[in-house]
Amino acid sequence: MLPSTVDDPAGNFNLCCKILDLQSNEVPKDRLGDIVDLMSQFVAQGRGVSPSFGDMTTKLVSGDAVACFHGWAAMNTFAADQGVDTIKTNIPEEGSHSFCDSYAIPPTSENPDAALAWINEALDPVVNAEAAEYLVGGVTVEASVENLNKATRGLYPYDDLDGLLELAPLAINAPTESDEFVTFPEWNEAFQGIKAGA
Repeated sequence: MLPSTVDDPAGNFNLCCKILDLQSNEVPKDRLGDIVDLMSQFVAQGRGVSPSFGDMTTKLVSGDAVACFHGWAAMNTFAADQGVDTIKTNIPEEGSHSFCDSYAIPPTSENPDAALAWINEALDPVVNAEAAEYLVGGVTVEASVENLNKATRGLYPYDDLDGLLELAPLAINAPTESDEFVTFPEWNEAFQGIKAGA
């Protein structure tokens, strides 16, 4: 039984940066090799790269893998849905990173009022909670917490979000273009090479 990892280039990059004490949006070009070396070690000792968090959860449930590099709290629910309640995402005491999806209206939008109305609807406490349950994620509206089902509410410590974000602050992704820092396209290309060599 071995560890494994998920085909999530951004998440893997951010976690490698955390381990190497690098700021993920400001990684000097000459440090890309360090990240590739670290990620290559995780992939080499595991059972390949799972195409999704669902597939990774199935490996954990079946015993084909005993640990996952870069998890997601939703995997707890995915495992419970398969009848196993012992699969738990853990943030080590050394810390990790968090992510948060967001909405934006581009300045070239043809109908910004419709987009704004949609965003406002998504921020309604009931709608926000329903979306979190569907996506097996967290809410971003405080009043939504009371509308969550027990399983989804239990994924995150809503009574201590400051503590969670101190231990696992929001990651800032690598830039899409930069002459100075590693870009996401550069990392993505490197990650594809790591997978090909596994």
